Amino acid sequence: MSDYLDFQLILRPNIYQKGSWDISLGNCPIDVLAGTTATVQPVFTQQQLDRLRDHNGWPSSAELKAIGQSVWQSLMTPALKVAFVSCLAKAKQDHHGMRIIVSIVGEEQENTNPGMARLQELPVEALYDNDYLASSQATPVSRSFNFKSDIEPLSIKLPLRILAVVATPADKPAANFMTEKQTLQDALHQLIEVKSVELEFCEPPCKEELMKRLEKGFQVLHFIGHGAFDPVGDEISPRPHLCFVGSDGNSEILDDEKLNVILQDSGVRLVVLSACSSAAPTPQQVEETVSPFEGVAQKLITGNSGVSAVVAMQFDLENKAAVEFSKSFYSHLLKPGLSLDEIVTMGRKAIMVSLDAGHRAWVNPVLYWRSKGCKVFELNKPNGLFIEPDVQILIDKDNDALQIYLKFITNVSQQFLAQSPGPEAVAMLHAEIASWQAAVEGFQQDQSQWLGENLRLVGGSTSPGGNFQCRLVLRVQAPTQIGDVKASITFPNDKISYQSAADGANTPGNILLAGANPGGGVTLMLQDASAGNTWAPGDYELAVLNFQVKAGAVEPIQWIKVSDVLVTKDSAKTQLNSLNAVVYVIP
Repeated sequence: MSDYLDFQLILRPNIYQKGSWDISLGNCPIDVLAGTTATVQPVFTQQQLDRLRDHNGWPSSAELKAIGQSVWQSLMTPALKVAFVSCLAKAKQDHHGMRIIVSIVGEEQENTNPGMARLQELPVEALYDNDYLASSQATPVSRSFNFKSDIEPLSIKLPLRILAVVATPADKPAANFMTEKQTLQDALHQLIEVKSVELEFCEPPCKEELMKRLEKGFQVLHFIGHGAFDPVGDEISPRPHLCFVGSDGNSEILDDEKLNVILQDSGVRLVVLSACSSAAPTPQQVEETVSPFEGVAQKLITGNSGVSAVVAMQFDLENKAAVEFSKSFYSHLLKPGLSLDEIVTMGRKAIMVSLDAGHRAWVNPVLYWRSKGCKVFELNKPNGLFIEPDVQILIDKDNDALQIYLKFITNVSQQFLAQSPGPEAVAMLHAEIASWQAAVEGFQQDQSQWLGENLRLVGGSTSPGGNFQCRLVLRVQAPTQIGDVKASITFPNDKISYQSAADGANTPGNILLAGANPGGGVTLMLQDASAGNTWAPGDYELAVLNFQVKAGAVEPIQWIKVSDVLVTKDSAKTQLNSLNAVVYVIP
């Protein structure tokens, strides 16, 4: 989904009718509907909440749907439902998604509705109306406060730096956090390999080490461990906190206030809390009324920590669910164009597919944010070029296979020709190499598709001393007019010489300028490539370059490289990625 419109529901306890909630519609796709207000009598029960919190079992699919319907009925009056349906239709008509943002303002001082859950306990992520809303990328569900989304996305250069804390204090229930640690490493392995991510673990997992590590500069803090809502120190009222590990191996409490202070000026913009109750404003078995601002996640967003988004859990999280969520979340985090609520939605879907749609775990992840467009990071694209990390992974794997083929061609050619074969044997060799060349060409075509718009130099084959041609091909992904095209072509000057250049099949009659440079290079300039016409998506041959292999060059594989590509698209100059040509020199 490329873009979203907001549908914001603002909830407050009704001060005159105890147990009722006032709901108003904030930002929405249809301006005239903004400000719609209603008072609802919630129907979401404490028993339903207990079923979601029960880590010894989970609701059936039918029961979870009933829970979701109760949440829906606790939020929507007939007038608000009409507004929702109308706004969703408007968003779809305009080819947008519609994010549902729930903002809870204030708290219920006492539970005046026996058997009913309190406002701050409502699991809005379970919303169900004909279907679950929070599992669809068209309607991601998140939470915010009634603040303006005022934090700009942080512009970063890769690698994204992640600090992970895995805390397993001896005085807390045993948990298989080491498995999730390994999963986090596995989920990020390929991104680490292509230097898109740096992952570091805070060891030992204590407060002092956390402060020391944060001085090195990280953008993401990921906590794996226990969270709780208990009295801290001499305080009587419970406080939300995370359990780090002290020198004695037992819990070292880091409450919401201290964590907020530690993260100030640290550069951390995103916090992921894979801990029990880390997002729960009112925990199970705590009777005191607790403000939703006092949850760890809520405090970081409303405080001055600099954090612009927190992903946390509203009740105990099963290990398998944590594993699936981490895999999905981090694999999409660096994909340009995705907002954080969309990424969290993908994580929920991953849990649903792995476990079951009736399993409570996919409802668990909660997103709080106050960043513009719900985007925490904006990847800095050096020189206007950028390859998405997942695409880079595909290309790297493809290159590994391509190098194997090229090495095989080289070895077989050298060994075979060293035996002075006859004409028939040489013909057989050429036929065999032609099939390998076709495989290499397939790899390069795949890379061109993955890169999107690019300029590719397609190689040829010849014998020592022979001539060959390379085709310069532009791939466009959207209808566009192409003006001037400029590129640098380089080659090994001691093995290959440049001869001439001509218009390509798609650029007849255009003026092609190409001048040889000392040291083995050609600067190519093609003027007004599409001649004022709009080219549909596809591949276009811009030029044909003629080369000669020098007589003494017998290496079977040569490379001709293209770089510094500058293309004028719809009157705007754009740099494009490029792909080099493989040249086969086979006697």
